[in-house]
Amino acid sequence: MGGILYLENDYLTSDLAMPELARYGIVRMVDNEHDFREAIDDIAKTNAWPSLVVLEQRVKWTHPEPTMPERPASIKSEGQTNAGIRCYDYLRSFEGTTRKIPVIFYCLDEILPVLEARGIREDSKDFQWVKKDAGFGSLHEAIRRVLQG
Repeated sequence: MGGILYLENDYLTSDLAMPELARYGIVRMVDNEHDFREAIDDIAKTNAWPSLVVLEQRVKWTHPEPTMPERPASIKSEGQTNAGIRCYDYLRSFEGTTRKIPVIFYCLDEILPVLEARGIREDSKDFQWVKKDAGFGSLHEAIRRVLQG
């Protein structure tokens, strides 16, 4: 399929990042963990996987509304702090053993110790971390690395 699935809930960041990401294909942006999971569910039904997934670490579960979807236990215990990592886990739970969609964690917080504590070891073919305040040059470098594989 190609394209990019982008999880970001800061609209100032997404407004700046969307044109940068669009250089590499069509970008589908979601701004909360629930919608990300629904996007993965939809993608799995059609097998139209993106070429790249870009994840913010801290996002809300969903938009406040009178009939909000129930939060899973992991979200109740961890809150927004590790939403991007849970989304990473959710994505990986749908993939076959023969392929992995590259993931870029695009966030302010150092994420490697949190991933390692969950048993996820640093692997540039699996995921990369780009610090948001490093500028878009670092994001472009990471995208080129993962897409050229």
